[in-house]
Amino acid sequence: MNKQFLQFYLLIVLSTCVLLWSLAKLYQALTPASNGYSISAAQLLHSEQPLLLQPVANNSLHLPAELSAKLQQGEVIGLQHNTDSHYFYLRHPSQGLLQLGPVKHWQADEAPDLAWLIYSAIAMLFSAILWPLFRDIRHLSQLTLAFSRKPSPIAANIAPRSSLQPLAHNVELMSERICRLLQQQQDVARTIAHETRTPLSRMKFTLSLSAAQLPLQYQQRLQQDIQEIEQLMTDYLDFARLEFFAPAQTTQAVQPWLDSLAACFDVYQLETALHFHSTLSEARFIPDAMTLAVNNIIGNALRYSQSQIWLQLSLNDNEYCLTVKDDGPGFTSDSSLLLQPFAHGETNAGFGLGLYIVSQVAQWHGGRLELHNQSGAVVQLYWPAHATATLSAIEN
Repeated sequence: MNKQFLQFYLLIVLSTCVLLWSLAKLYQALTPASNGYSISAAQLLHSEQPLLLQPVANNSLHLPAELSAKLQQGEVIGLQHNTDSHYFYLRHPSQGLLQLGPVKHWQADEAPDLAWLIYSAIAMLFSAILWPLFRDIRHLSQLTLAFSRKPSPIAANIAPRSSLQPLAHNVELMSERICRLLQQQQDVARTIAHETRTPLSRMKFTLSLSAAQLPLQYQQRLQQDIQEIEQLMTDYLDFARLEFFAPAQTTQAVQPWLDSLAACFDVYQLETALHFHSTLSEARFIPDAMTLAVNNIIGNALRYSQSQIWLQLSLNDNEYCLTVKDDGPGFTSDSSLLLQPFAHGETNAGFGLGLYIVSQVAQWHGGRLELHNQSGAVVQLYWPAHATATLSAIEN
């Protein structure tokens, strides 16, 4: 903020000084120059020789044509006979050529140049006006940055006379409302987790007891409905957790992490072959967040793939790349729309939260998410290989 203040301050001050200088030059250009002579009393008093006004012969002066013309027209001309003395000449109608002199050249004390004083006063005036404004802007910027790291009601403490006081008041109200909404969202998520899991457990238990009395198709249908409700609850809890997650990147061993992912999807290997591969021994990422992202990506791929899913973690140009590719039909909708919460493709499958959660994980890592088609759907999550503070993405 100090840099922005200095840039804006210098721009205003320099612009004002250039404007004043231009106006002064314009005034000088438009003001006609005086061709007359004036002798001050100080010059007369400092003259060492008595002033003589006397006629001189016309042929005693040898002047250029321009000065001769002025003299013939009755104008006064001044000549410097030596380094210190001046003589003035006038052609009088009746007395002929008159000479006044010698007048000693005397430099009076000049008035102080007020230009720099005026420019300094302008600079101080703008400093007094702009600095409190930028100070309050910097204070609000620091408060909002702290709010992005840990949401809590903001107390701006901006002076009532400040021009930013209305803005600071609105920021305080906004922070209070956001905190209330976040708390309500957290309460709803906890309520769903508690109130939904209990009846689901009872439904599973009841289904296991009555399995022998129900036809197989009804058992499968009930199990599918229960799994769908559980998936919806899991997606919503993941979605709600995005606002409260406090991520931190750490260096992880890649192969054990991939092995744990493969173990989670072993049950799907009978119908779909999943391949996990990486040439890296370790990488920096947020373990829980990256696992959450992979679960959502592979979960989507399992819905559409025909028989193969590939996952690869690589490092190119100091940037990690997690690629998940399937052999399904690919993306049939605008991929940018699929990154919005509750957005669906043309098949309208799922709940529209999976890719949004993955995009949030990419932001936590200071990276990006790209979707495209290449003989199937390809999802690529990029993030910097250096130790990137997660909050830097939020600050940006």
